[in-house]
Amino acid sequence: APDSTVLAVYEQDFYKDFPVVTEHTCGAGKCYYLCAETGLDFLREFYADVLTEKDVRNPLGTDLPYGVTTALRDGEKKNVYVMNFSHEPAVFSVRGRWQEIDTGMVHEGEIRLEGLSCKVLTECDGE
Repeated sequence: APDSTVLAVYEQDFYKDFPVVTEHTCGAGKCYYLCAETGLDFLREFYADVLTEKDVRNPLGTDLPYGVTTALRDGEKKNVYVMNFSHEPAVFSVRGRWQEIDTGMVHEGEIRLEGLSCKVLTECDGE
């Protein structure tokens, strides 16, 4: 049977003392229930803690701006799809050298991604 732990409760009003965040474990797995309408700051901190606890990182190994996601695809080489779901351009730092698959353009230190766009990158070999 799953184990449940209350991590946070409401402190006032009608829901006072009712759970806001609960953690449920079953075997080696864990899930969380968030029972509140939260702000983006809370969600960023909450998910950052969960990802750090499980040592989950994006394939670029860097902090990404809001709206930017990555997906790793293994093939002959590891390709990283970097997608900007925001309407605004995003600029972020990267470690190492990354090459765009389609254009051959090499990025080192920083990548700019236009709004609603995607780049497919591969890490440059130690040149």
